Amino acid sequence: MARPRTFCEEKVINAAMNAFWQHGYDATSMCDLETATGLKRISIYNAFGDKEGMFLAALDMYHEQGKNLFQIEVPEAGLEGIKLLFEKISSEKNTEEPNHCGCLMVNALLDLNKSSPAVKEKLLRFKQQVYTSFYQALENARNQQLIDASEAELTRKTEYLCGCLWGAIATIRIDQNPCAAKGMVATILDTIQGWKRHQNS
Repeated sequence: MARPRTFCEEKVINAAMNAFWQHGYDATSMCDLETATGLKRISIYNAFGDKEGMFLAALDMYHEQGKNLFQIEVPEAGLEGIKLLFEKISSEKNTEEPNHCGCLMVNALLDLNKSSPAVKEKLLRFKQQVYTSFYQALENARNQQLIDASEAELTRKTEYLCGCLWGAIATIRIDQNPCAAKGMVATILDTIQGWKRHQNS
């Protein structure tokens, strides 16, 4: 008979998520996870199977935490939502904050020596979430007559924004500095501004 858990699973997963986020999957050891979560190794194995099992739970939590941003805030705000997202990722952050080093999902792609099918599925699901968020934001901007764009142009612009996001986050991760992407983001924001329709005065 399995013993009941004596810890708050949400708090433990959140602590593990922050450890993976700050240090990367490969560099986060079981000792690091013990320190971060306060659990003994045997408890981690019993609850999550192994290090990857805990990582998968962390990715699920990260994905869930981003739902409001990507499914509501960015799409509803249209172009301004997109611009605010890019400004946020390139802003000054406390070095103790996990997002000082970029995005957990993108970092996972950079850090994992070899993604397992289970990890890859979660990363692709997050990638699709971001794509859909940008597309819907641009679609809303078009519906508000802020931009002119065919369906094909919406797709191209969405792909461009996704590429810019991954590139900016990768730069932040490599340099270990959130401000490393400021120049890149400034150019991206100028490009987005240029998509706006020119209103007759």
